[in-house]
Amino acid sequence: MFPFIFKRLTIYGFLAVSLFSGCKKSASGTEAVNGEAFIQFTTDYLLGGKYEFKSNSTIGGFATKTNTADKTKIIITAVQMDNPQIGTAMLTIYVPQNYSGAISGKFENSSNENTQSVLAISISTGGTIREDYTSIIGNYNITKLTGSEIEGSFDAYCKNETGGNNISISSGKFSGKF
Repeated sequence: MFPFIFKRLTIYGFLAVSLFSGCKKSASGTEAVNGEAFIQFTTDYLLGGKYEFKSNSTIGGFATKTNTADKTKIIITAVQMDNPQIGTAMLTIYVPQNYSGAISGKFENSSNENTQSVLAISISTGGTIREDYTSIIGNYNITKLTGSEIEGSFDAYCKNETGGNNISISSGKFSGKF
């Protein structure tokens, strides 16, 4: 259920980004400002023709934090624009409700876990999705979580939902300001 939902959210994110053809780069290119997000990682197989994803656009990127029944849901969506190609990475993490500080977890979708997460990655060209990935296994480490921001690192193994090669992700890092 999680991969289907996040795949659809990623597709809608691509469509929204496609509507905004302007590309505004963040000042530092490495960290998020209020309401925005940053994601960077390397892969063992070409992803959109490159071995690295690094968000470089404030258009379409965002970070949100919402309380659910018994957990806090954090969504970090970041965009990499390399005209005419657009890449989107969406990291969704559930932590215990109102948690702050550092916490680690796994990319798994069991509702029995204290922490849950999924990573969805899509690459599109001209509005058509060319590559679409969903995390299967991996780990994340939140090094900072407050009421206004999040920072951390991750690694994952992702399934290619479009039938190509799966990818291993390493040296992943993320940040967001809510």
